[in-house]
Amino acid sequence: MHDLTRRSVFGGTAGTLMTLGQAHAQGITPKRGGVLTTLITPEPPVLILGVNSQGPTLIAASKIYQGLLQYSPTLEPMPLLAKAWSISTDRRTYTFTLQDGVVWHDGTPMTADDVLFSIMKFHMELSPRSRAVFNRIKAATSPDPRTVMLTLDAPFEPFLLMFDVTTAAIMPKHIYDAPGATAAEYRNNPANQTPIGTGPFKFAEWQRGNFIRLVRHDKYWKPGLPYLNRIVANPAYNELHDKAAKFVEWLGGKTARNLAHMAERRLLGRTGIRDQCTGCAQR
Repeated sequence: MHDLTRRSVFGGTAGTLMTLGQAHAQGITPKRGGVLTTLITPEPPVLILGVNSQGPTLIAASKIYQGLLQYSPTLEPMPLLAKAWSISTDRRTYTFTLQDGVVWHDGTPMTADDVLFSIMKFHMELSPRSRAVFNRIKAATSPDPRTVMLTLDAPFEPFLLMFDVTTAAIMPKHIYDAPGATAAEYRNNPANQTPIGTGPFKFAEWQRGNFIRLVRHDKYWKPGLPYLNRIVANPAYNELHDKAAKFVEWLGGKTARNLAHMAERRLLGRTGIRDQCTGCAQR
């Protein structure tokens, strides 16, 4: 039997959470259920990846959305929404085979059309970084609902590093696609208030300035996951801001009094009126 200690959870490295695989390797059996309550600061402006790519948005929204791939600590590509991929001998055509049974949080099946929309439209419109790489794609096709083929105009070795959730989250075409849709329309889509992804947690509620609540996706495509029932992210900004403001106010007053006291002492010392400064040290 193993105790779940702070050291074991963080793996002895500050700020680095233990992965599920590392927990299993140490003989720790995850328990189903429970709520993870955490701080997130500053509060994200929106939870749609691509529309916003700041740190707090990435932290919260990466539990809602997913990319085709994920990466090891050494940047080796690993399966996520794509369970397999291959590269042609000329290093120009990338073929991705998608996972079976993936559904959006509203129950709609995820297909190759969602992938093509996300890469060729959504992120091309919103992300200059993605656009610089995806502009190299000269052909994007889906021979069937579970296969995506991307052909580049020339070999580009870093291409496989473009498919994690932070760079090219797969977005629901049935919610965002419209003829001639622009970046402004994606940013201002009313659906941005209720994010819908394929990730292990679904958006449930957001009381701005108070909390963001995500709940377990019961139809998640990875059997038995996630273990948690809910994640509650509390923006720390308001509480910390209030405490910081009070501290600065206190510090400012204390500093002002000290400076006045020092000036008075210096003035009295220069004029030789030391006997009139009784109690200065207590001021």
